[in-house]
Amino acid sequence: KQCLEKLTEPVSLKHIANELSTSDSFVGRQLLRAERDFQTNWHYLPKVLLMDEVKSTKSATDAMSFEFMDAETHELIDLLPFRTIYQLQKYFQHYDQAARENVKIIVTDMNYTYPKLVGRIFPNAIVVIDPFHLVNALNRAFNKTRVRLMKTLATSS
Repeated sequence: KQCLEKLTEPVSLKHIANELSTSDSFVGRQLLRAERDFQTNWHYLPKVLLMDEVKSTKSATDAMSFEFMDAETHELIDLLPFRTIYQLQKYFQHYDQAARENVKIIVTDMNYTYPKLVGRIFPNAIVVIDPFHLVNALNRAFNKTRVRLMKTLATSS
């Protein structure tokens, strides 16, 4: 019960696990078990969705799972144990056409799957890259270039 109460807070599974002196995979399992108690509203989706991958628990079909949230309230809408485009399309087609047409913006990382998904499932939505992921990619590119250039210089330089 304490674990489920903590899951309502906007913190990571790892943070909750540390507070409860347990593992983050245990917290993830509790979240997936609790999921059965919640019914999905297939008639509504918010105007702005946040989409991302999260590290999966052993019960998932892949190393990464898929989560999506309401961008305004930061409420988790669903956590799925898969993230392939085929499975995501199949899942989102359960939502009414009107619910899918209500989505205007999808904020995500640079995963190539999501723009394909948006084009097929959310006819009125555009994809916006999350600034965190964009800055991360730029930082990695600058560091890679810096290291490559430094290797061309003499060590005494």
